[in-house]
Order: sequence, then structure tokens, then C-alpha cells
Amino acid sequence: MQKILYELKRLPVMDERASFQTSGQPPSQQQHHSFRGEHSVFAMGKTHGYQMLELHPDYGHCADNTGPPPEVGHRAIDCDAFGLYTDSDEEAAVTPKVKRSFPRRRAARSVLRRRRLAKSKAKTMAKLGIFGVPAVLLMFFGVLHVMETIFGRTSLLWNAENIVAASWERATVSDSEGRKAIGNAQPIPCHSHNDYLQRTPLLDALRWGFTGVEADVWLFDDDLYVGHHKAALSRTQTFKSTYIDPLIDILTADTPEGEAPRCTGDGIYKVAPNQTLTLLVDLKTDGDRTLQHVVQQTAKLRDMGCLSYWDGNKVNPREITLVATGNAPYDAIVANSTYRDVFYDAPLHALWEAPHSPISTSSPIYANNEKLDYGAAMATLQDGVNSNYLDFNASTSYYASTSFLSSVGFVWRGHLSDRQMGIIRGQIRGAKRRGLKARFWDVPTWPTSLRNHVWHVLIKEGADILSVDDLAAAAMQDWTVRVHDTSFEWFVKTKPD
Repeated sequence: MQKILYELKRLPVMDERASFQTSGQPPSQQQHHSFRGEHSVFAMGKTHGYQMLELHPDYGHCADNTGPPPEVGHRAIDCDAFGLYTDSDEEAAVTPKVKRSFPRRRAARSVLRRRRLAKSKAKTMAKLGIFGVPAVLLMFFGVLHVMETIFGRTSLLWNAENIVAASWERATVSDSEGRKAIGNAQPIPCHSHNDYLQRTPLLDALRWGFTGVEADVWLFDDDLYVGHHKAALSRTQTFKSTYIDPLIDILTADTPEGEAPRCTGDGIYKVAPNQTLTLLVDLKTDGDRTLQHVVQQTAKLRDMGCLSYWDGNKVNPREITLVATGNAPYDAIVANSTYRDVFYDAPLHALWEAPHSPISTSSPIYANNEKLDYGAAMATLQDGVNSNYLDFNASTSYYASTSFLSSVGFVWRGHLSDRQMGIIRGQIRGAKRRGLKARFWDVPTWPTSLRNHVWHVLIKEGADILSVDDLAAAAMQDWTVRVHDTSFEWFVKTKPD
């Protein structure tokens, strides 16, 4: 509040009293004010659109217009000279309302009012920026934490569980050509979903030890392009340049000079020469025509003997296993009954069979390890299985895949229900009985603790491959240890001599 102070010097009266009066009124109706003090001060302020009379430092009040006239000897001060008019308010003891009209002063007060409002808004915005934004962020992350608690993947209070960092040694490998670019990566049961979206397609997955990569191919202008949507296609990113040529370079890196390149059965990974790499080709355009171009562009791999194939009696694994999905024509794939090097991606959700749980410990699969769980037991069924069981079998298909979200459903409270576990076990059993690799995609990706939990459960229950987008997260040390402990250990112990 703007105040204009007026100081009244000591008045030459005996009782040190002074008064002021309004002009233009009879003495009996004049306003007067009495106050005490050697240096009494009164001020003109503003409240609720009226100027108020305030008295400092002593007490005083303006009498109403029926009060007595000023005493003799009191100095009269004309209120009109100061443009004073009053309104009732707690801040001043001014009772009569004598409204005046001062256009210039009203304009000045209007300008001051607007300035004060602008300053007030600026202060409010500054306070919101200083205090409001951090509060909103805290609320947002608090809601996320509560949601994770509801899902059951974390505790409401502090969780002391330590997260083991990823094995970055796998990413810091040599940039040399061929197999040296892969380093000493340990194969893991993971499939690089939409691999072409990685910074370095194919090589990034191999450096992390992935045993499968996926490429979405589109047929345009008699060539195959790689991309998730038509709008994302580029002439510089073709199926041949992104996957076929790099694979040929890797597989022929150790070929002596002067000799014809030939796959020797050493595999992609040094530490696991028998491990095949699955190249999953998702056909996005016309199935028959697109498949023909895939067969044509993989001809060199075929001539080098690098593709796994069916010879009419059994599957002969090689360095690369070619699997077609999406718009892949099943009839065209199985047309040749004596030789196939392109396999079909069977629908895992259609292969469900009632799981036998628990399995009798007298079963031969428990001969070497009585501590095997249900998933490990189901995984051993792929050895010696009748490959002619129904239409989808090892002679026609390699993967049996399904969307986790569509077939199993959403995971509430961070744990799979009995019904969901029955679905997973039945699907895995159906794939194993046909000699196929059970693959789950569209696994929950958030919260990350829930994602890791689902990964762990699927591998423990016997799933062969998981489609993931975050390569580094899938290759985290704590996750790979769990997979090796629960999935590969049984293989080492039960592998025949």
C-alpha cells in the first residue's frame, strides 16, 4: 500500500491537541480529529478502492459529522487540500464517507494497480517454478513407485536389493572384421526383436551373445528392404547389405586365401561352435513373391553350406537357420519334402497341451538329476521326439512363437497366476513334443523388475528363446547367471557322453 506521509509539527496549544476540519460544511457538521504527540503524523493510504486516513504514531479518530465543533485555539486543517475521502475499514478509524472525484489520481492509481497485479503474477509464476515443478516431479515418480508396489515388483519403502551392472566387456570388443568382431561372447537364449533398429544391426546382437535376430523385409522394385514401417524404409538399408553380406564376411573370415569359402561347422561363436544363429525373416509384403526373393538373396549362404536344412529324414544344423514368419506361405515352404532350408514359424498358442504336473520322478528324464523342475523336464522332451507329430514339427518348422500378452495375458501384481502358468507350461509342452523351439515375444517391458521376473520364469519353465528389444538389459550378468543355472545346467548334466 502506497502511503503519503504528512507530518504535523507541534501545535502551539496548551493541551498539545490539534484538529483538522473539512471545509464547505457548517461548524456543527464539520469533521474534526484530535490527536496527541509532539510530532504527530497522519497518512493517506488506500484500501478497497478508497483512500484511508491513518494516524501515526499516537491514537486518534475522526469524529462523525454530529460531533462538537473544534475548540478555540485548535488549528484547523482543510482535508480537501489533501484530497482525503474515507471509507470504513479496520485499518483506520475513519467513519464518514466523503467521496471525491479526482480523475488524474484515479488514472495514476489504476496504473499502480496494474503494475502491482503484474508483479503479483510474476511472483506467483516464480513460486510455481521454484516449488511447483519439483513437487509435480516428486508426485509423478511417487505414483510410478506406488504402481510398481501394486504390481508387486518392489516394496513400498526402501528396497536394499542391489542391481548388478551389465557385463560391458561384451560390448567392448574388437572392431576387426569377421568373427573377431564378436569377441568371446557367451551365447544366451535371446532373440533380437526388430534387430534393424539397433545402432549396428546384427553385430550388436552378436556381440551380446544373442542366438537369434529378426528382420522385417519389404519387397519393392525387385529388392528387399528392412524396416518396421514403409515410411522407415531406406535404399541404403537392404536385407542383403544389412544381414546377408555381414554374415558372409563373418563366416568366411578364416578361409585361407585361394580356397573357396565354405562353412566348416564351427558356428558363429568361438566358445559354442555348435550353436546356430537363427535369422528370422518377417515377410511384410506378398508372401510367395517375397519368399522367392529371400531364397534368391540367401543363395550364397546355401552354396557355402551355411544353412540348416531338412534332408527328408532329419534336420542337419548349420551356422545359420533361416526361419520365415509374418506373411510366410506355409504350403510353399513345405512343398519340397526332401530338402528344406527355410523353416516355418509355427503358432505356439495353437500347440497347447495339458501339462502333466508334477511329473513322476520315475521318469527317465530324472535319471541324472532328481532336482530338475517342470520346465527343465519339458525341455528334455525335444530329444528323440517323433518329428511327424501333427503338421508342425521339426521337418517343417523351427520356432513355435506367440505373443505373451495375447496368449498369456497381463501380469497383475507382479506374479503369474496359476492359470497363466498352466498356459505357459501347456504351450511349452506342445512345442517340445513337436521338436520345436518355444519363443515368446511381446513380453512386458515395464517395470523392469517385472520384465526380468517374467524372463526368469519363462526360461525356468523351458522356453528356448525370448524376443527382447533391450540387448544390454537382456545380457545383464545377474539375468544370464539365472538362465545358465536354471536352463543350461540340466543340459550339461544330462548330455550323453
